[in-house]
Amino acid sequence: MNLFAALALALPALGAAIASAGARDARHVRFWSVAPIAAALFASLVVQVSHGGGGVSTSVTKLASAGSLTIWLGTRVTGLSALVGILVTVVALCVQVYSISYMRHEKRYPTYAALISLFTAAMLLVVYSADLIPLLVGWEIMGACSYFLIGHYWERPDARSGSIKAFLVTKAGDVPFLFGIAALGIRANSFRIDDVLHYVAVNGLPYAPLI
Repeated sequence: MNLFAALALALPALGAAIASAGARDARHVRFWSVAPIAAALFASLVVQVSHGGGGVSTSVTKLASAGSLTIWLGTRVTGLSALVGILVTVVALCVQVYSISYMRHEKRYPTYAALISLFTAAMLLVVYSADLIPLLVGWEIMGACSYFLIGHYWERPDARSGSIKAFLVTKAGDVPFLFGIAALGIRANSFRIDDVLHYVAVNGLPYAPLI
């Protein structure tokens, strides 16, 4: 199950990379914008079926050490994350399929399609991540993709100003989000979501609403 969760978030990232590399061939881009997300949807469905209705499944591997803390790379599947993974991939697949026709004359379609795929991968990283640090990375990639997508028609002043406004608003939220993650990790002596939840259940969490 966790292997399919990892595949679900890796496939759109792969599609984004290949679509960007083959930007001159429209058919190439269309295939690699749709097929990996369709495969990610299938993987998300497998995750949901495998999970059924029970418990939490976590699979991690050590990524790096930061002093006394360890950053883990892996997936954490719950009933909610399994459902949200399906929702993300269904919506992303609909967007990519619709965009094939809607943006067929758009010269910068390959860039757009690659950004949508990267956005999808980042969302799935947030959904399935077992550690708060990779989750934060996925969140920041989503913000970057939003900036570039809103400013897609960069020659238009309203698109440029809209992308800057979106960037400033998301960064205003990201900074306290980062402090909240740091507070949780330092308090629990771990950034793993399971460890943080266990610590809070056993010891409580001072200033929980603020964090």
